[in-house]
Amino acid sequence: MIHRLIFGCGRLTGGASEREALALVDACLEAGVRHFDTAPSYGLGTAEGVIGKVVRSGVAGLTVTAKVGSVPPRLGLAKTWARAARRLVTSERPRLGGFAPEEPREGRSTADFSESAMRASATRSCAALGQIDWLLLHEAEARHADPAVTVALDRIAAEHGARAGYSHGAMFSAPTDAGFPDGWIAQAGIRPEWLTGSPRELPERPLVLHSIVLTGQWLADQDAGFANRLAAAAQLVESGDPATRRIAACYALASAHVPQAHLIVASSHIGRLRAVLAALGSLDAERCAAIAAARP
Repeated sequence: MIHRLIFGCGRLTGGASEREALALVDACLEAGVRHFDTAPSYGLGTAEGVIGKVVRSGVAGLTVTAKVGSVPPRLGLAKTWARAARRLVTSERPRLGGFAPEEPREGRSTADFSESAMRASATRSCAALGQIDWLLLHEAEARHADPAVTVALDRIAAEHGARAGYSHGAMFSAPTDAGFPDGWIAQAGIRPEWLTGSPRELPERPLVLHSIVLTGQWLADQDAGFANRLAAAAQLVESGDPATRRIAACYALASAHVPQAHLIVASSHIGRLRAVLAALGSLDAERCAAIAAARP
């Protein structure tokens, strides 16, 4: 399981929180995770700098995903210090809103996928990161599967020795996917039916799936039968408290039902991350299959 995990750096924040961010990365490295997913906008624009420090420290075997199309927030570094100051007096923490899986929708992306903008973005990211292994369109939509975009990204990715692909925040969608080149990496949210063991639209291309736990929790809230199956699956996870075993069970279901996928794990809480990684480290393919077969 560990070799299929990618640490998602969306909330990995440098600046005032760099020490904590590096501790999260260290926890991943200690558990055996070697792949990190970044973008210029992640961590208020500071996540790439954190991963770049790790790359330049000489850790062997790292894989780094970068993205083009998004831009860092203005004054992101200063905002990390302002956030830290607020937390000293208010105990403010990031809050996740209500989650529900959704299909991709056209017209929402404001990404600039012109060749000049993508090349400039990749150059900046490479300077911050030290290496790029996968280079994805960020928040891509079906309309971006245009040769003017895809051929340009293939060219830019090759210049960095990277594989090309696309990502978006919604569920994987076959209609969205259809226009993108064969062999490209597709990063998207897991479809709920993929967790239940009724996979549809499984592509042959490399997949990276996110929102696994959120989708599992949402599905359990909607479907009492799945909630019971998830509880039974969690009982077969060998380590962790009940919440950790439930999280690990969601990953086991995804691993068993979508065997070609890499799975994104993310947390800004060091204790929770270590506990989840420890639980996932105990799951091999045979154990994941047994968890997926569990019934109440």
